[in-house]
Amino acid sequence: MQRPPESSLPLKTSVSAVVKQMRQAEDDWESPADKRIMQEESPVPSFLAQSQLTPAQRGTVTHRILGLVELESMARGDYRKALDDLQQQNLLSHPERQAVRIPWLKGFFESELGRRMLSSPEIHREWAFNLSGPEDTLIQGVLDLCFREGEEWVLVDYKTDQAEDGEILERYRLQMQWYKRALENITGRKVKETYLFALRSGHAIFVE
Repeated sequence: MQRPPESSLPLKTSVSAVVKQMRQAEDDWESPADKRIMQEESPVPSFLAQSQLTPAQRGTVTHRILGLVELESMARGDYRKALDDLQQQNLLSHPERQAVRIPWLKGFFESELGRRMLSSPEIHREWAFNLSGPEDTLIQGVLDLCFREGEEWVLVDYKTDQAEDGEILERYRLQMQWYKRALENITGRKVKETYLFALRSGHAIFVE
């Protein structure tokens, strides 16, 4: 695995920051820190009180819903009812409910990968982690989804980027390597498959 330049990282950082250092990139990366903020805020984040959401906010909303939505309803295809239930529980605001792209949810849960997840005996969503990184740094992140098949994990990260599959893979390959390392270190179990799931296209992108 590539290493960043010496003395380039703070004592606490995110997976995204590490990957930026590795690639020396200036791209706008999806930040695990943003996911933690979303988890720690009140049930409905403040920006959701706005009448319209930016594409970045829509991506945050989508991750929030995928981490909260009731899986039995997803298995039955009751997408609208599941979202209505979240709104009634004050876990979704009205603007958030209106911003949801149901085809994105349907595309994942009705995909082969989604069906495998729904049949798994052990599923974790929005799983925050700390990992020892290079130069004695503490790396923080949030795993979107992992599920167990047999004694091994399948790791999935959702992406809402407006990009082709190859570009998404290139952009997030190193990020997923860190996520895989974190999951294996946390659980002591091997990750047998790693995927980026492009919600806009409904494509599962295998990460070697």
